[in-house]
Amino acid sequence: GLQQYMTCLGLWSRYEYIFSDFYNKNLVYYKKGSEEWGTPIDFEQLTPIEEINTLSNQYKVFPNPANESVHIHIANTVAPITSWILYDLNGVLRKQAQQLIQQQIKIEVANLPTGLYHLEIINKDGFHYRQPLVVSH
Repeated sequence: GLQQYMTCLGLWSRYEYIFSDFYNKNLVYYKKGSEEWGTPIDFEQLTPIEEINTLSNQYKVFPNPANESVHIHIANTVAPITSWILYDLNGVLRKQAQQLIQQQIKIEVANLPTGLYHLEIINKDGFHYRQPLVVSH
C-alpha cells in the first residue's frame, strides 16, 4: 500500500516524509509536523512496477560494452524516442540529442574515454529508461 510506496521512494516514519529524486540526488519533498517543503508525490500518478518492467524489456541497447558506437532499438509497440542523454559517473553531461522521433538510434562513443556511463532515453509518452553503458577501447 501507501507505506510500501513511501518506503521505496524515500525515508518514512509516522511523522516525517522525505522523498528524493534518486537519479539527480535532489530533495523533492519534505514534511515534518507543520513544516512542509516541495511537491508531494501524487501516488495515483505512479507507474506500476509491472508496467515499468514490461516497457524496459522493449528497449535494446547494444553492444554493451561499446567501442565505436552503441545502438538503441525499441519495439514498434512503444512510443518513439524523443531524446537521449549520456552522463559520466560524475554526473557530467557527455552527449545528448533532442527533438527526435525515432525507433532506432546510433550514438558515436569512439571519442569518449573508457569508462562507465549512464544512458537515459526518453520516449514520446514521457517514459524515462535508464541503463548503465560501458565504453571500452
